[in-house]
Parts: sequence; C-alpha cells; structure tokens
Amino acid sequence: MNIQSKSLRSWQLFSLIAALVMAMSATAIAIQPDLIDGLRSAIRATARSSFVLFLIAFTASAFAVLVPSPLSKALVRERRFIGSSSIATQAIRPEIFSP
Repeated sequence: MNIQSKSLRSWQLFSLIAALVMAMSATAIAIQPDLIDGLRSAIRATARSSFVLFLIAFTASAFAVLVPSPLSKALVRERRFIGSSSIATQAIRPEIFSP
C-alpha cells in the first residue's frame, strides 16, 4: 500500500513558491507610499528571492554530500522544481511593469 506523505512535492512546491513570490511582490508594492518606490521594492525583492532559490537549487547536491539528512535529500529530489521557481520569479518581474 502506497501512503503519500503530506510534504510538498514537484509542481505543488513550484506553485507554492510562485504564489508566495507574487504575494511578496504585491506586498512590496502596496506598503510603499509611492508607486515608483513600490515597483523598485518589488523588483529588488524578486531579484533577491530568485538568487536564493537559484543558490538552493545549485548547491543542493553538494549540501547533500556534506550534510546527509532528510532535508538535503529532499532538496536534491526537488532541485529541478526549485530551479524552475527561480526562473518563474524572474518571469514575475516583467509582469510588474505590464499595464
């Protein structure tokens, strides 16, 4: 009998990360009093989150070798979707400027 765990996997993880980044961008725009400052904040936030996601995906296998644990194994297993989330974060940026 195959019992599925309650952990996030594959496209569920991708969707969650993309939704969180979109919410973070909307919040960055909303909390600034000026629209231009809000857009700049959202661009910086998406760049930073994209860098962190890329770094996690890029270093996952080395991390798994250095620190073998369930977390590192999960990062290796899901690094393709974490990397795709990094690309999706970059795709959110042009959407900030579209009318």
